[in-house]
Amino acid sequence: MARSYVITGTGSGIGLATKNKLESQGNKVIGVDIKNAEVIADLSSPEGRKEAADNAIDMAGGFVDVVIANAGSALPTAKTVSINFFGATEFISLTKLVWIMFPVRLSEYPSLA
Repeated sequence: MARSYVITGTGSGIGLATKNKLESQGNKVIGVDIKNAEVIADLSSPEGRKEAADNAIDMAGGFVDVVIANAGSALPTAKTVSINFFGATEFISLTKLVWIMFPVRLSEYPSLA
């Protein structure tokens, strides 16, 4: 059964190789990166992460089976933390995949809605 994947960091390297492998197996893969991807976004900012998640979900037809948060930087700057930590955790949260993994009654947690 084919799955829908969203992978960050598909502009090059491991993210691109993972994307190519999954596509060769018949899966739908939406790449997110600052360049050379289906969704072009800067994951170092909250606005960029939200826009990326919204666009990726739209491109996936409203449902994503798997998120692979692969984007990252090795530069010794504050922006690295924004990409490597928040670019992963906030992006996954924005895709709402966490709600599927850990189902909750949204009425009990209005801050999640």
